[in-house]
Amino acid sequence: MNVETIVRVRLAGFAGVLSLALIGTPRSAYADPVSELASFSIFDKVDLAQLAKTDVKTAHGPPMRNPRFLAVQSCYVAPGSPAQQMEALRRWNPSKYRELKVFLHSDLPSNPGPANFEKLKNAPDNASVRSFVTATQKLS
Repeated sequence: MNVETIVRVRLAGFAGVLSLALIGTPRSAYADPVSELASFSIFDKVDLAQLAKTDVKTAHGPPMRNPRFLAVQSCYVAPGSPAQQMEALRRWNPSKYRELKVFLHSDLPSNPGPANFEKLKNAPDNASVRSFVTATQKLS
């Protein structure tokens, strides 16, 4: 994945979480949270009561400039305030969950430089990482 794809995936996930965090606020704060969600996402019809009882709802997003990239949007209801959800997302580290097959996770600024990739030197030394490094070196 290139940086643009990672940023788009993170933004899509962030938009879904943010929109549902807004849905979790009192009805008096927003007239119609489902309409608000529909205004900026692929989810034009959401049953909020059903969504609160189930897992994550996912859907293909709009096509991207490059046909190799895939836009996916997700939507779910989470307990707590929007501030609590944002803090949890900042602390979340996908490399702790083996089933996600993430070997190393780090946040990058919008204009990363070589110093931002220093953590790659500390990648785990296992067969999967070695295979990934070998394949990457072949591209150079």
